[in-house]
Amino acid sequence: FVMELEGLSFVQAIEYLATKYQIELEYDKGAVPEDTQAKADRESIMIALQFAAAYFAKTLQHSEEGQTIATPYLKERGLLPHTIDAFSIGWAPEGREGLYKAALAAQYQPNILEKAGLIIKSDSGSYFDRYQGRIIFPIHTQAGKIVGFGGRILKKDAKLAKYINSPETEVYSKSKVLYGLWQSRQEIRKLDKVFLVEGYMDVVQMHQAGIANVVASSGTSLTPEQTKLLHRYSENVTVLFDADPAGQKAAMRGIDILLEEGLNVRVLTLPEGQDPDSYLKANGTTAFTNFAKAAERDFVTFKADTLAKDAGTDPFKRASLISEVVRTIGLIADPIKRSVFYQECANLLHIDEDVLITEGNRMVKKRIADGQSRDAKGRPTPPPDGSTAPTQLDLPDGVTAFSEGDDYPWEAPPEETETAYQEPITGLHLLERESLRLMLLHGHEELQENYPLLKYLMAETADITFTTPSVAKAWAYIGELQASGQSIEAHLFVRHKDEDVRNLAIDLLAIAEGISEGWIKKGINSHVFGPDAKRQTDQAYHHLIRLKRRVVQQQIAALMAQLPTITDEQTIQTTLQQFIDLKTIETKLSQVIGTVLG
Repeated sequence: FVMELEGLSFVQAIEYLATKYQIELEYDKGAVPEDTQAKADRESIMIALQFAAAYFAKTLQHSEEGQTIATPYLKERGLLPHTIDAFSIGWAPEGREGLYKAALAAQYQPNILEKAGLIIKSDSGSYFDRYQGRIIFPIHTQAGKIVGFGGRILKKDAKLAKYINSPETEVYSKSKVLYGLWQSRQEIRKLDKVFLVEGYMDVVQMHQAGIANVVASSGTSLTPEQTKLLHRYSENVTVLFDADPAGQKAAMRGIDILLEEGLNVRVLTLPEGQDPDSYLKANGTTAFTNFAKAAERDFVTFKADTLAKDAGTDPFKRASLISEVVRTIGLIADPIKRSVFYQECANLLHIDEDVLITEGNRMVKKRIADGQSRDAKGRPTPPPDGSTAPTQLDLPDGVTAFSEGDDYPWEAPPEETETAYQEPITGLHLLERESLRLMLLHGHEELQENYPLLKYLMAETADITFTTPSVAKAWAYIGELQASGQSIEAHLFVRHKDEDVRNLAIDLLAIAEGISEGWIKKGINSHVFGPDAKRQTDQAYHHLIRLKRRVVQQQIAALMAQLPTITDEQTIQTTLQQFIDLKTIETKLSQVIGTVLG
């Protein structure tokens, strides 16, 4: 439960609970790879970092420097006391040995302080503080442990960096930590969305304004490790950077890494000359929220618009722009998402979609040939559009394997298909659409005597509420046809009075059978026989298992979002039991289809 809620590994979750409830852990000697001294050093470093954070906070609140230098600056930036406390913001005094002497007095060893990145050893052998005369931002892991610091200098000195961060240590790797995730994690899960910003103060100011689903990349360009960490909490990321060239370039770099991780990426560019802090101060939270809803753009639009400003009317630069956008689209593992963005790119840049797909395929093949055959999650890179990718599954006895992707059969899209109809694309939406496709194409086929696939699908989905509006309407229509004794015929859906149902049916039939939309509308009879009955039974069986697993995962996500709002102990226990029951069901369903849960 804690692993799911906090996004921790099994060992991290155990250590988190042990710390919270003050339980001493006993490690099996053979199971702990690090030696006793290394483990002791790590624990000592963590304790030293906690001491340093308390020292910085106390110095801010109770020292003369803190009150006369740091506090006025924080007030000028608009930070309130509760915000300062929530992020444990502190002050490092201007002297060379303030923290060092305080730590020595508290019996901390210099070698541990140095390993923690808190002090630096001079050429003469003496020690001095790393942070001097700086506002301090403690950096937490997602489990709430302090592993490093960021420090902002207040006085103007061209020789000194505006920000300095903790060096790489045994407990801190800046490429694996996101600033603000500890404070934001529950809100990110609740809203299923995260804003990715540039700096510490952006995170703090947005939190204070009530926008609590925000993190920063902790003083470094976004890394694959950080995107994996983000993915534990949400698939939806809005990259929020300044409108200046540096901000645009940072956004460009981040987009590719986020896409490789399989995240849904949008970009929000603030008006020129403003950052989240200044925009919120000038306009307020409501205005920011409204602006974000109106101004967020998908990554294709953002990248095309940004690069187009440089390309102008130069045909060679324009060709390079198109190649760059296509290269980015090619990083997406999901073939359906790729197809959607190829369509958008074709419309936006006024170029034939087939040309884009051909170029994208060439780039994917080249990437594979160059040895870059795995994406950011370690999965094989998707095959070029129009090819198939069979996946071997560990299936139960009596069930044969068939070609499929993670949640949806990976079928080759027909070249003539023109699909204007689009609904939100998620794993659950795809599975719901597949239910209807099976019904329309193979509902009449008998799995056994007098028991067609239609009856099997209706019985197995009786307790499922479809969330895709068009599928829900079509499924209700199937019930009406059954009640009136009519057979389920595809042409009834193609000519249905509801435009959503009509477009969905055309879409599914055209994609599944390779029939052009024009032929369907003209009423040309183009029946294409499906696979044999045994193969169809297997496909329906595995599809339903996937659908049910996805529904259970949605219910788990809903519980996780609900949990932070629950205060009653009894309700928490009930919710916990529901969570355990649902996870048990999810595990059993995953075992059936041969999926190993991470």
